[in-house]
Amino acid sequence: SLSLSPSRQVPAEYTQRYSNASLRTNINGMSTFLDESIGNITQALKTAGLWDNTFVVFSADNGGYLGNGGDSTPLRGGKFSSFQGGTRVISLATGGLLPAAVHGTQNDGYIHIADWYATFAHLAGLSDEQIVDKRAAAAGLPPLDSLNVWPLVSGQNSTSPRTVIALDVNPNATSDGRVGYFGTGEALISGDFKIVTGIQLKGVDAHPGKYIHCDAQQPPWTPQNPGVECTCLEGCLYNIRADPTEQHNLASTMPQKLKELQDLLAAHRAGVYAPYRGDVDMRACEQVVKNGGFWGPWLPSPPLAKA
Repeated sequence: SLSLSPSRQVPAEYTQRYSNASLRTNINGMSTFLDESIGNITQALKTAGLWDNTFVVFSADNGGYLGNGGDSTPLRGGKFSSFQGGTRVISLATGGLLPAAVHGTQNDGYIHIADWYATFAHLAGLSDEQIVDKRAAAAGLPPLDSLNVWPLVSGQNSTSPRTVIALDVNPNATSDGRVGYFGTGEALISGDFKIVTGIQLKGVDAHPGKYIHCDAQQPPWTPQNPGVECTCLEGCLYNIRADPTEQHNLASTMPQKLKELQDLLAAHRAGVYAPYRGDVDMRACEQVVKNGGFWGPWLPSPPLAKA
């Protein structure tokens, strides 16, 4: 796992590779370093004779970090929001194990990042029954939400086994009305339709107060006009196949579909594992500033017991 998130630092040699001075930014240098690192790993696998039995997946974990070099244009929003700009991300699959017939092709089937677990387990020879966490099940925890998508990415099937994607499901999200790290919103995709609820943010600097309805935001979406911060209240409804930039809220014209996805979201909420982890302690953020951009201990040490 390699991160392009703050704190953005990279050896100067990687930014100096750009002939255009305007492109000599830390985020571009970090991308160059990442690209070189992946190239080194790829070459090492080929040198060791392992490439033909290798399957490589490269995937982002969220959309662009607005204000920190991220740009999800033309999609709406970015990291910290449930809109497509925050949740629909680029990925690629390669390796000698991948059939040559699918090299250079594009796949638009639904894949959740959680699905790579079941996929790699399948390639390692494990059955569906073998990847069930029996201890977790015995403790009453929900089952794994991971599907084997190897038939899709390898070209055996043209459709994905995944038809529902729970993007943000948090039973604690709106329990006390406060704006948390990721707002108070939730989101779920079912088929071509997507529901987005609650407050959608554009960064961690959320501020309590009144948020305009997301319908009041006007496209086109850009890093300067990302379509957030706003609220969808009990639900905005979008057909993300026909309207991938989420400009047309169908909630008022398709109330039955809205209700269907609200009920599906509620069903997922009942089975999600999301225990309350305590209140936000701003001293942690203050310590990051004191450290010059790095996380570190922020609570005072307890007094030592006397001998």
